[in-house]
Amino acid sequence: MYKSIEINKNFKTNEFANYSVDINKKTNDILLSQDCNSFVYSKENFLSLSNNLIPLNNTKNSQIHSNDTIIYNKFSNDGKFIFTSDYDFYINKYNFETNEIKKVSSIIQPPLKTWKFSFINNKYIATGNYSLLIYDINSCELFKEINNYNRFIYSTCFIGNNNENNNNNNNLISVGNQTGSIYFYNIESGKFIKKIEEHCMIVRCLCYNNIDNILFSASDDLHINVIDLNKFCVESPIVGHKECISGMCFNENRKLLYTCSFDGCIKVWDLKSKKRCVDTLKKNVDGNDENSIWDLAVSNDGDFIVGVGDDCVKCFLLK
Repeated sequence: MYKSIEINKNFKTNEFANYSVDINKKTNDILLSQDCNSFVYSKENFLSLSNNLIPLNNTKNSQIHSNDTIIYNKFSNDGKFIFTSDYDFYINKYNFETNEIKKVSSIIQPPLKTWKFSFINNKYIATGNYSLLIYDINSCELFKEINNYNRFIYSTCFIGNNNENNNNNNNLISVGNQTGSIYFYNIESGKFIKKIEEHCMIVRCLCYNNIDNILFSASDDLHINVIDLNKFCVESPIVGHKECISGMCFNENRKLLYTCSFDGCIKVWDLKSKKRCVDTLKKNVDGNDENSIWDLAVSNDGDFIVGVGDDCVKCFLLK
């Protein structure tokens, strides 16, 4: 299905730690973290063979973060803002048009650390430590704190359509924790709704399929669970990765699930075909296929994929 393409030489270096990537759903611009910086590139420039790789956000030295290595960066759902998190235990909000940076309240204290966050429509951003923390996306002030039964939170995911109203449980948020459990809460009231215990290790990733009202959960136990939210029942797990699953997303246009792992692979799953793996993306044209992949992003039309790791950027185009 997909073919590997040449990686720009600017990315082939051990000087950079590429931990996170995202693709703007409206413009196809690519957001890439490199050490203490997050850069935005046009799709054409990013996927070109040219060595003249110029970020859209001013100069190559412009920084969204300046304190520490950026671990996670994402566009807001409407594409107007960039949010990043790093080792200083804060989430920052960056206005791409004005270059204004606004700090969200502290999210974590050592020694346990998590940097992932998720969006709830264009109103809130959710993350957590031992509590689920929901912040107003405009003011960056804390909207609600929900006790998570003293279980450390590793992932969150809004249950609903992030672009319009949805009749399927559209006021719920799911939380994956250190023990392998997934909790469901009502966003407005903070009320506990349901608990599912199917994983035996950390739940690192959650993503929602709005079409079929299904939640996917990925864990260090190497299983990807498919949770039918109409009945809150769990189907047989998807398996295939050899090391922990670090990133996951569902593309509604192609109805495909994409996962990445520390095993260096990106896998593409066709859920309508007995959950079989339809593509395994690994080796680039430079022959390097041993790097762990920390994060991945898929364009809105599903035509191209970007995966990133400690010192690698892997790009794939639909054949």
